[in-house]
Amino acid sequence: RGGFRAVDDLDGVDAPALAAALRVDGPVAEALLRDVRRLAAPPAWKTGLEAEAADHAATPIVSFCRALDDLLGGGARPGAVLELAGGPATGKTQLCMQFCVD
Repeated sequence: RGGFRAVDDLDGVDAPALAAALRVDGPVAEALLRDVRRLAAPPAWKTGLEAEAADHAATPIVSFCRALDDLLGGGARPGAVLELAGGPATGKTQLCMQFCVD
């Protein structure tokens, strides 16, 4: 309705004009324009270092033990604290060394 086919068609259109063209109430037109402008905005720019850090933080470190990785939600999260407890010779140090290598 109203002849609007793309987001660019709404460029320069104010809420009263949109309300009249679409035959809706003013608050509805204002909310529509606000949502379209918010959703059509380009994503914020990141530096290469910021993008790499975000990717690194989102990528879990796997232990190569499927059951343990499943318990950890895919692996250990960089920057998060992971507490290991167990008796002597149960593999705590070996697991930590594996995480460091990965």
